[in-house]
Amino acid sequence: MDHRLTRRGFLKVGCLTGATILGAPAALAQAHAAPAQAAPPLTPKPIPTRPLGRTGVNVPMLALGGMFDTRSAQLFLRQTLAWGVTHWDTADCYENGNSEEGFGRYFQRSPEDRARVFLVTKSDATDPAGMTTLLDQSLRRLSTPTIDLYLLHGIKDADVLTPQVKEWAARNKAEGRIRHFGFSCHKRMEYLLESAASLGWIDVVMTAVNYRLLADRKMAAALESCRAAGVGIIGMKFKGGGPITPSDDAEARMAAGFLKRGFTPEQAMLKALWEHPAIATICARMTSFGTLQEYVAAAFDRTTLALDDRDALHRFAAETHETFCRACGACEDASGGAPVADAMRCLMYDNAYGDIHRAREAFHAIPAADRARLAGADWTAAERACPHGLPIARLLDDARRRLDV
Repeated sequence: MDHRLTRRGFLKVGCLTGATILGAPAALAQAHAAPAQAAPPLTPKPIPTRPLGRTGVNVPMLALGGMFDTRSAQLFLRQTLAWGVTHWDTADCYENGNSEEGFGRYFQRSPEDRARVFLVTKSDATDPAGMTTLLDQSLRRLSTPTIDLYLLHGIKDADVLTPQVKEWAARNKAEGRIRHFGFSCHKRMEYLLESAASLGWIDVVMTAVNYRLLADRKMAAALESCRAAGVGIIGMKFKGGGPITPSDDAEARMAAGFLKRGFTPEQAMLKALWEHPAIATICARMTSFGTLQEYVAAAFDRTTLALDDRDALHRFAAETHETFCRACGACEDASGGAPVADAMRCLMYDNAYGDIHRAREAFHAIPAADRARLAGADWTAAERACPHGLPIARLLDDARRRLDV
């Protein structure tokens, strides 16, 4: 039997040995193993908050990512509020609408809690008419007259941020249907962050960012541009996972160092982002009480990363750089616009999060004509353009075989 300590097994090992993770008793972390419908008691207290750019709103530094069927997780939603996670994020497409409907069901049963929640949802449409249709649908599903933050979902080009979209946002703010407006992005993040900073009317950007990307000069400059312009930043995909799973040896070396400090690797990854002055909050995937406990404990804890901790993250990033897709778009430019980075993100959901359902859902969200372009092409130029040298041809074959079902 292989007893090496990996990031995926870190909490399980901690529970068995009676370890304490940032002051959270190991017995609480045992909920990681099963999605139980009862959580251990924890004295409610507010998670520290931060200003969200120039919005005038302070948000908790940890947000709940609602990329799951929240209809069957009503007790879990109640516990997130009890533990101070009052920033909830969803989208019109998550779980075919079941995520929004689950949040709405909760607000119907506990209407007094709606005022406590900073509620975010997203539109897969980018034209004003389509945005209006989807906003109407989201308001119905969420059982609320107002969305606190409305985002265009996963945009790939700033060309969609037209004067007509600007006018739509201003009108819906004036009508009280939304309070703040922006977009989310999974690729070409630096370019889109710089675009948001220069436009002057984008309130918030939700961007993929992690400990790997913080060391990138262009990302650092883009985050600073947004901070200087008052654009609020919500981080996501904080784990820095990619389409290839790192070796157990590399994960074991990283995890062992953090164990001595009382961190899980993911708690250290969260802290690395929280220490950045431009990032207001991190939207994290939490679908079990154990993960919720782990991340909330990190938010409450005031311990900062030591130099050795940062070095450990940097070493792991260097050792595993060939497993990570930074979604720069170079491969897509070299392949005539084929959605290569989108396919890499789908593989990430399975390899880094262990969520084959979400991976397949995201893969099928790629338009059929674009998915068809991923088959039978010559990817030599794309592989040469990839800054990390990813084996794109092999990975795309893997994506089609595992996800296009």
